[in-house]
This record gives sequence, structure tokens and C-alpha cells, in this order.
Amino acid sequence: MAGAQMTFILWGLVALASTAVATKIPEIEPQPTTDKPNLTKILTLCFAGLIYVGTIALINTIVPVYATASLGMSAFDVGLLITLFVLVRALIFTPLGALSDRVGYRPLILAGLSGASLVFLLLYTASNAVSLTAFLILLALATGSMYPSVLSALSKSGGGVGYLMGIFNLVISIGWGVFPGVGGAIADSFGPTSAFLISGLIGLIAVAVLWKKLPKE
Repeated sequence: MAGAQMTFILWGLVALASTAVATKIPEIEPQPTTDKPNLTKILTLCFAGLIYVGTIALINTIVPVYATASLGMSAFDVGLLITLFVLVRALIFTPLGALSDRVGYRPLILAGLSGASLVFLLLYTASNAVSLTAFLILLALATGSMYPSVLSALSKSGGGVGYLMGIFNLVISIGWGVFPGVGGAIADSFGPTSAFLISGLIGLIAVAVLWKKLPKE
């Protein structure tokens, strides 16, 4: 059996196991809210989420190609690199989410996006596996501060949480669909590292926009 087919089967089994676990989740009585949603705040946070998703999508799309074709890394090494990026980000979600509760979401979103933009500019200079790994760890730390802060702020924007999450996931799903293609087109036209450079510059512009638009708590 081909490796890809085995992967699909394993993930199908994992999905079935997850479904079995989900059936044990206790039901919660719905609590309708009459709070009026703050659309300006919601759209601003969706914009921040879109930039976050663009960062992750570009890493998943461009880094494997760049690492194998330009840096000579094996597919296994690239897989480990992406795994490291995901795990570092996952491990800091909780502590940085707790920090957001204490200091507010605005500083962490702005700091995370600023850091991610600068790291993308550094990725443009990555010339070996060691520097690429170091920069991706820094990028994981930067982006890890954004996601929990955005979701926390979104949940306090008025309106039902399901409604808010629906809008947010609509926006970021568009990002998941669009950014890989755009990043790939840029990489094909100007080279893989050009996508990092352009992303860094766009990120800095986004920081300026969010600095003005993100509400102060």
C-alpha cells in the first residue's frame, strides 16, 4: 500500500476516535445574548487573524520547497522542521493567552505581528538549515502571541460567540485558500525568498494599520 494511502487511512481512524471522544462532551444550555456586536472591532480582529493565517499558510507552502530545492534538506528534515514550528507555537499558546488576559490583547497582537514581520525579513537571508530553523522558531514565538489574543478579544466584542466565530472563520478560511496560491505565484515569478520579503513588508504595513485601528483597552 502506498504511503499516501496509509496516511489517509490513519487519519480516518484518528477522526473516528475523535468523534467517539466528542460524544462524551456534556451539553451546555444555550445562553442567547442581547449585546450589540462591535463591527469595527470585529473586522479589525478578523484582519489580524487574516494576517496570522497568511503567515502560517506561507510557511506551509514555501518553506518545504525552499528548504529542499535551495538548501538541500531532505523531505524528512523538512517535515521535522514544520513539526517543530507547529509544536513551539502550540506550547506557547496557553502562557501567552494568560498573559493577554493580564496585559490586554492589543500589546500582544502588535508585538507578535511586528516580530513576525521582522522574522520574515530575516527569512529572506536564510542560507542554510541552521538559520532557517532558528528563524522559524522565532516566527513560531511571534505568531504564537497573536492567535489566543485575537480570539480572546473577539469573544468580548459583543454578540453571540458562535456568530463571532462564524465571521472570523469565514475570513481566515478565505486566507487559507488564497495565500498559498499567491505565495506560490510570487515564488515562481521572483524566487521563493521573495515571498518572505514581501510578507515582511506587508506585515509592517499591517502593524501600522492595527496600531491605529485596534481599540485600546
